[in-house]
Amino acid sequence: MEFNYSVMEQSLKPEPLPRENSIVDLLVDEGHLELNPKLVKSEAALIEQAESLLKVLAEKGDELAPFRLGQLFYEERLYDSAFVEFNRLREKDAQAKYQLAVMYYDGMGVSERNQGLALKLMKEVACSKDTRAAHLVHSACFNIAMAFMQGAGTPQSYEDAEMWLLIAADDGNPSASIRAQTTLGLFYCQSEFIDYKKAFFWHNEACGNGSLESQGCLGWFYYLGKGVKKDVDAAYECWKEAAERGNVHAMGCLVMFYYNRKLYNKAAQLSHSLTVLDDLEGLSEQSGCLHHFILQAVCRASFIYGRCLERGVGVQRDTDTAKQYYSMAVWYDPQLAAQLQKEVQHGLL
Repeated sequence: MEFNYSVMEQSLKPEPLPRENSIVDLLVDEGHLELNPKLVKSEAALIEQAESLLKVLAEKGDELAPFRLGQLFYEERLYDSAFVEFNRLREKDAQAKYQLAVMYYDGMGVSERNQGLALKLMKEVACSKDTRAAHLVHSACFNIAMAFMQGAGTPQSYEDAEMWLLIAADDGNPSASIRAQTTLGLFYCQSEFIDYKKAFFWHNEACGNGSLESQGCLGWFYYLGKGVKKDVDAAYECWKEAAERGNVHAMGCLVMFYYNRKLYNKAAQLSHSLTVLDDLEGLSEQSGCLHHFILQAVCRASFIYGRCLERGVGVQRDTDTAKQYYSMAVWYDPQLAAQLQKEVQHGLL
């Protein structure tokens, strides 16, 4: 079970600013805004009211208002206005500096994308001694790791990426970057850094801290006995629970599990349900699972449903339609589809 990390790193995205609520929700919770249909006719009107309120509060010396105004603009995709506010605050507000780094990294609201400057700003946040920046440090370290991983604003270096990921993961601290913990689990499965015990450890830590992605990955470690004693029942439980939580990757694993155990009705039903999914990018954003893994899951599902149709197991036999599903599998992941076809030729599938 080796992962092609050079493919997956394209799916890894920077960690957004750690926040629980939008600025509008925050203002409502604090009693500054009122969600009264008689007073607020539309969402746009509510945003306008929030902007006016924050400007007044800022003029009165409210210390939180300037950043909140910039964040409001950011959340409403008014990046030019957000940049002005964050840039004004960059030397005295770590959250503003963090957001500036994100904007320079992605080229939002800036005259020119500058990933080198983004990395510099993110390092300043990560190394800040300001206690008000403490909640940003782990996320900032994760983003620095991604810059080294992708060679964005700095020469690519997996060694530096590993170092920053370890800092961000903080020995499995549930308050640290859980994405860093999951990413380390993936990192130690790439060919140059293979260490399945470390990979299992980090996925296990991340899963315990709520990572849906890692819960699906753990199933593979148990199923193959990599980094842990082989336990097919534990693998099934990981996949089943992750699938119930919306992990498409785990659903694809269950499809293979059912088919290999001749549970053809379950295999056909679940595989077909995956083949009709749309907006896979949206599913990735919603679940926090890598787009690459979701594509692999739908590839597996398409191939297995084609196999069920070709053999007439779990569904009525239809060889012509089976070919369409095989083609669909190739479209989603040509390499994985070819691997599955070889397994069929060798009587393994």
